Amino acid sequence: MAIQMDAPIPQVIPSFPEVKLLPDAADVLQVSDRTALGQPLGYKQTQRLDAQFTPHPVSLRQFYVLRLGEQHQIDPMLRTQSFVELIQHSRALKALKDPSVKVQHFHQCSELAKVVPMGYLQRPRSLEQLPQAIRGIEEHLGYLSPSDRR
Repeated sequence: MAIQMDAPIPQVIPSFPEVKLLPDAADVLQVSDRTALGQPLGYKQTQRLDAQFTPHPVSLRQFYVLRLGEQHQIDPMLRTQSFVELIQHSRALKALKDPSVKVQHFHQCSELAKVVPMGYLQRPRSLEQLPQAIRGIEEHLGYLSPSDRR
């Protein structure tokens, strides 16, 4: 995702209102309007997100690195580990050839790790438990009131 760093809180720049899902994920999320795309590892299906899409930048409050586990749990990450995770999960790094651009990308990841908290989101490998993972994230970010957390 594109991130604008010149604001007090980094901003995610909107892209294209569409996600690509494997068929089992599309079933669980009850995606009705699907378009099959030929993929080397199988078929993904696209889902337009026009109704949920915002054309405006959104504040980036938290990053989560997904991990498999027995239960839903969010663990904070040290800033140094945040930098490593950002580099490791950066698609841009594989595409960057110019050494000066790579240096700039490392600097941007370092700055991002300083200002945006990161955590490990542990969850079972079960699409049926996706609502619990979402609820845990909403709770972690403070989107749920105490009465909603029950």
